[in-house]
Amino acid sequence: MGRHVHRRNGLTKRCGCPCRVWTKCEHPWHGFLQWQNREYRYQLCTVAGKPRGYVMGQTEAQAVFAEMSTQIRKGTFSHPKHGRAVADPTGQSVDQRLTLNDVVEEYKMRHVWKPGRRLKGGKIMEYNLAAAQRVEVPGPNGRTTRLGEKILAEITKADLEAARGPLTTWKPGAKGGHVGANRILRRLRHLFNWSIIEGYIDHSPFKRFGVPVVKMDGAAETPRHRRLDGDEEQRLLKHSTPYLQDVIVAALETGCRRGELLSLTWADVRDDYGHMLLRADNTKTGEARAVPITAKLRDILRRRRIGADGVEFGPDAFVFGNEAGEQRRWIHDAWDKTRRSAGIVDLHFHDLRREFASRLLETPGVSLHDVSDWIGHTNVITTSRYLATNAVRKLRVLERFEAARDLQSPSATEPAATSSELSQAS
Repeated sequence: MGRHVHRRNGLTKRCGCPCRVWTKCEHPWHGFLQWQNREYRYQLCTVAGKPRGYVMGQTEAQAVFAEMSTQIRKGTFSHPKHGRAVADPTGQSVDQRLTLNDVVEEYKMRHVWKPGRRLKGGKIMEYNLAAAQRVEVPGPNGRTTRLGEKILAEITKADLEAARGPLTTWKPGAKGGHVGANRILRRLRHLFNWSIIEGYIDHSPFKRFGVPVVKMDGAAETPRHRRLDGDEEQRLLKHSTPYLQDVIVAALETGCRRGELLSLTWADVRDDYGHMLLRADNTKTGEARAVPITAKLRDILRRRRIGADGVEFGPDAFVFGNEAGEQRRWIHDAWDKTRRSAGIVDLHFHDLRREFASRLLETPGVSLHDVSDWIGHTNVITTSRYLATNAVRKLRVLERFEAARDLQSPSATEPAATSSELSQAS
């Protein structure tokens, strides 16, 4: 669900707290001023020169914002961190030597949290930007400096390449390793392109004369093809708790993502129509979709519908919640323990989604478009990357291939024509 920006006389907060509790929450205040066809947005603690972690009250924020607004209108405002005047009396920029940190604040306000942006997507963007801002790169006199503190227009390809290694260890809220580094660099590349469009800079370190010079690690983006092998499904279920068994079976019967299953309420289960409705707020693509209920899943749902007290859960209770119908948000520990107990290596819970999609495609008469529509991909290209074929299916394909080739070749009982016979026939 996208975050809507509320302002109170130019003051705003970018936290997830409701605006009615802003006076009590400890998140920083931001000031917004529109003056002579330009917009100015700054964190007021930074404007006031306060240390990191300082909690500013609303009254103080109003005073800081009023002083900042007056200085901007007069053309005398200087950012305390960088000592630059942002505007003269005509509204023109005096010094455009913005740092990466400066532009990130604008980028987050105007792009990351634009109207309609889903909260999860915006959070991922913020995580990646935070990693780019904090990574250390070589600075003057043999020292290092944070990339966010560098002048945006002076960031070079060498800086980005120096950041690539440390970015592989950045994990809070984002993927780690080379895949994570690629995604952070892609977000940074978009920020530079956005900055060019907005007029902050006139070039990007990712390109030189129109040619890309910062390459992503292609090997890191190799699609994953892990599927259940042999009796792994039976071993998983054998070593699972009853609760995790239900979640595993549901994943293998629907192809739903972990978050989609854990956010499902009984109001979303339409027994009369034979499907579950995944709301747009809970899907990765932000689009609602209906998932058919198989006979195996229906048995699980009927059993889970009755609580421990023998009373049927209400519509707001979670299908795969706890005994009281409350939502469970974390099953990683239980999954890892089960996987280790079953002696299974390199298997992610998300691989069950691929297993379902692959099994569905292996069903006679089911097309790739059917699979894509069922599991909620926006295009079949994404679906094709998901799918994997197991060894048994490959053997069956080989048998059909060999049988077809035998039909096309001369019969093994008929002697092959000799070269002399062929010459006589010609």
